[in-house]
Amino acid sequence: MSNDLTPGSQAVPMFKDFWGKASSNVWRFYHFEVDEHGDYIDRQRALCKLCGHVTKYSGNTTNMASHLDKRHPFEFQQQQQQFSQSPIVNHSQDALTAWVKKSKLPFQKTQLINVAIASYLVENLLPLSCVESSSFRLLCTQLCVDYEIPPPAYLRNKVLTPSFHETKETVLRMIGEAESSSLTADTWQSKSCNWFATFTARFIDSQWEPHQFVLTTREIAEPRAEDDVYAVMNDVAREWDMKSPSAVVSSVIRENRSASWEPVAMFLPCICHSVNYSIRNCYSQKSLSALLGKLRKLVAHFKCDTSSRLALLEKQKCMGLPQQELVTDNTIQWKSTADMIERVLEQDSAICAVMMHTIESKRALMLSQLELQQARELLGVLKPFTTATQLMSMEKSLTASLVCLVLTKLKTGLQASASDSAFQKSTKSFILGELSKRYEQTAVLDFLHVAAALDPRCKHLSFLDEIERDRIFLRLKQEALTLTITSNVAVKLEPHDYSDTNNSIESHQLSLQVDFASEHIDEGSLEPIIKISRTSPIYNKDESSGQKLSDWLGDLIPPEEKPSISTSQRIDNEIQTYRSESDLEMDSDPLLWWKNYGYAYPTLSRLAKKYLCVPATSGPSDRVFSAVGSSVVDRRACLDSDEIDTMVFLNANSQCTSKVTRPSDAKLKHSHGSAYCNSEPII
Repeated sequence: MSNDLTPGSQAVPMFKDFWGKASSNVWRFYHFEVDEHGDYIDRQRALCKLCGHVTKYSGNTTNMASHLDKRHPFEFQQQQQQFSQSPIVNHSQDALTAWVKKSKLPFQKTQLINVAIASYLVENLLPLSCVESSSFRLLCTQLCVDYEIPPPAYLRNKVLTPSFHETKETVLRMIGEAESSSLTADTWQSKSCNWFATFTARFIDSQWEPHQFVLTTREIAEPRAEDDVYAVMNDVAREWDMKSPSAVVSSVIRENRSASWEPVAMFLPCICHSVNYSIRNCYSQKSLSALLGKLRKLVAHFKCDTSSRLALLEKQKCMGLPQQELVTDNTIQWKSTADMIERVLEQDSAICAVMMHTIESKRALMLSQLELQQARELLGVLKPFTTATQLMSMEKSLTASLVCLVLTKLKTGLQASASDSAFQKSTKSFILGELSKRYEQTAVLDFLHVAAALDPRCKHLSFLDEIERDRIFLRLKQEALTLTITSNVAVKLEPHDYSDTNNSIESHQLSLQVDFASEHIDEGSLEPIIKISRTSPIYNKDESSGQKLSDWLGDLIPPEEKPSISTSQRIDNEIQTYRSESDLEMDSDPLLWWKNYGYAYPTLSRLAKKYLCVPATSGPSDRVFSAVGSSVVDRRACLDSDEIDTMVFLNANSQCTSKVTRPSDAKLKHSHGSAYCNSEPII
């Protein structure tokens, strides 16, 4: 074993400096073991030159730096000071130049393969260090003998970064063209115990098609640092030019804490997190915590005791019960605890048969009749929440307009009845109080009620009384007046091929022009210019003759006197006509309804885009970090935050990415049979 290897010697890995300047500093204390011919023995075992400690190497030097900081702090700090004062040698540039010289394929074909590799890494959320593994190199060599895999720095700087900027420009353009947008924000923790915040945007385009994009993933200091998340959200909104998001849906941020910057109209709690927190807090009650603790001990006994687990399977066969193991819950999701209770109640007879043959100390784990009754009553209380969770998880585009209906349904199920026991009444009362506490702000409820009023499925607001309904539509009118007066409107809507299912629309082809452009706007004097032209065979005259019927008989017909209406009257007419329409079926698409009939309501349709683009949950952010947590973090615990942001952004916004995540198969197929340009890349 040679211990005198320096960072410039052949035993130092070629790609050691691609992960930052500190990497070169660490490699001054580490090396790989080589054989008598100078070849590496194992490039996954890095040896410390000072003490011979073996550290597993998988593409990053975090573990090595941690070892040096703990075991050799004096030498490591001294080397860091010398390294910071010495000029930096660009080893990455030398490695890239060496890679270009090694490449035997034409540059055009090499680039196509590089893009395919980058697409594979992005789609599966893999770290760039995967290209350094021996098995991956063997695979590429077998597929294409002359192909030389580029260093990770080349993939990052020449493939991923240009694609990232191209995709970002596309998303920026689409967000800028949208009339309204909304944000979702949520936090998640990596395997290395670092906390991140993911932000997504949702908006509706001019064709009433919903769009959803992941904007960024940033590292934060604490798991529930509301101020930190809010500060990052300010930066995100400025970076993505989101001047006035309709609302922010998050389980972290609950109010606007910035007095100097107020682009966000509303902060809404996530309905799913609200339900989860309410039930989890209910579990912590003294009456329930003892029952759940005993259930967890019972389940743990069958999980740990092999003989009891096998005996349970035998009893299940004899009694004709489903052969399923007991379920262990976790403290994060309330549904897992409900599943644990349901499985224990289902297998209660088999569990009792097994426990009767165990030692007396274990028999104390069996549930009494009172505890079994309480478990059944608790499941009955949680049944509406189970149904709501299943339906909300299946609905990918659940908007804020349905939150009031969901809350009304859940609160109705939590009303105590005469047949309920004292245990059920106390449980329902506690959950109802916790759930109402999260939606007690008047501004939040008004926002949700207006959103429901603009949803054709629930615009009658049947969950409110008549006085409250009139107040909500009055608020809607006031917001419509504000929108009309404070903005110059120049709308030209030409619907065609609309299905004539609405009795209030008679014409098949209609051209509607509304012009409110004016420097000085007076609500009482505003007279929108509305021009309606209908196409009919009787109007199709030959213009070549130069003679028109209107020129000959027009003086005998007095001009039509058009009534002058104010903006307030026009909006009143829109609201009254809209309210008179029948409700849309609950399983129908409200955006499709507005796409077909929105031209009849020019002001309300703009407000509908503002409110219907707001999701009911922060699920878009949750789905992002669920994918990251299961793919990236499990494979590499110390992944750089910038690399996480790039990979997640390209993976989630693949519909806007043409270079990396969706390589052209036609180009790849064509490239194998064509002449290639032998030009060298500019590095």
